[in-house]
Amino acid sequence: MQAMIDFTKLNAVTITSDSKNDFGPAIANICLVQDGKKIAQNGSLMTYWKVPEEAINPSGELTKNRTSLDFREIEVGTCVTE
Repeated sequence: MQAMIDFTKLNAVTITSDSKNDFGPAIANICLVQDGKKIAQNGSLMTYWKVPEEAINPSGELTKNRTSLDFREIEVGTCVTE
């Protein structure tokens, strides 16, 4: 039995003490794109991420985007931000 999630609706939040992100999250070998940011009361940067319409892998190459994913197989990584 698989436990599938809608990959296109996946979101993430990162919290950093720096004022910019040098790295962003990757999930299932797809780099997420920034979807907003704000400064928290303690001065931390909160960055919101979402699945892009055009999938890019951590090597910077276009790749096939996914529509669903078994949540037990989620692997996380990082991508360099511009």
